[in-house]
Amino acid sequence: MATEILSRLDAFIRKYYLQKLIRGILLSVALLLALFLVIAFSEYIAFFPVWFRTGLFWGYVVLTGSVVWWWIIRPLMGMYRLGAVISYDDAATIIGNHFGTVQDKLLNLLQLEAMAQRHPDSALLLAGIDQKIRELRPVPFTGAVNLK
Repeated sequence: MATEILSRLDAFIRKYYLQKLIRGILLSVALLLALFLVIAFSEYIAFFPVWFRTGLFWGYVVLTGSVVWWWIIRPLMGMYRLGAVISYDDAATIIGNHFGTVQDKLLNLLQLEAMAQRHPDSALLLAGIDQKIRELRPVPFTGAVNLK
């Protein structure tokens, strides 16, 4: 029943992390290139001593590693569901905030599904789940993420 909704939520989560990855790559390249140019121009003008250039080099290496980890590797791991990933509830909240027609319906559906797993013989819960699924079927969840 809700596997259709869960697969659509998975697609949303992958696209959400793809957006973070694209943004991270662009920010990383811009920041690291700008910092490299500032350091190179400063060295050209000031003729820093060896110890200072060594510190600049290792500082740049550490900053590069940190930026690549924070803005590229973490979103890449999120795309492939390695490590900490946003939950279905968080994804439902993001989608609900983006689409006015969805609001809390998706989150309520996830809560009803959790209740149905604890009480599998409740026909009322199953009917509520089916109704929510029919209401959410035309909503494109991945449309909540803009890759531009």
